[in-house]
Amino acid sequence: MSSGADAVVAVACPVPHHRDLLAWTLTRARSQLGPYGERAATILSGFLIFIVLLAFVLALALRRWKRNLTCLETALAEDGEFEQGKRITRLGERDLDQIVEALNRYVDPAERFSALGKMAAQIAHEIRNPAGAMRLKAENALAGDDARREAALKTIIEQGGSIESQVTSLLALTQPVTLQLREVD
Repeated sequence: MSSGADAVVAVACPVPHHRDLLAWTLTRARSQLGPYGERAATILSGFLIFIVLLAFVLALALRRWKRNLTCLETALAEDGEFEQGKRITRLGERDLDQIVEALNRYVDPAERFSALGKMAAQIAHEIRNPAGAMRLKAENALAGDDARREAALKTIIEQGGSIESQVTSLLALTQPVTLQLREVD
């Protein structure tokens, strides 16, 4: 009786004292596992193939995670996007994107604070220059004759008007803006 698991083994042996003569034997070998063992071997083979495929898929996923973590690490580096005040781009990985969004929420107030600092520096510059000119003219007026005092006072009044204009413009920025939409050509 033959099952699909039988194997035929062919063996060739040289015949002593006859150089070109070989003796052949054929043997049928039967699996030592038996029918239940062969079935178990088939199931285990399928399971092994499944494990190898699963390991391959996990290796690809881990490779993608490593690449995304490297991108995030680069963005957070000392000279990276985040340190430059830029938003970090989403990575397409749900868990990492939650971290990216949390970091980007931190960047927005920092950008506003940076813009506010730049504006304060510009305003201080615009007020400091006329104030410095006023002080210089006042010192000159104290040390000079009537004509010099009169010219200095006129300059002080002009510079005071410049400061007042700057402060008025700054205060106008704090007022609420009402938009009036209309169609135009």
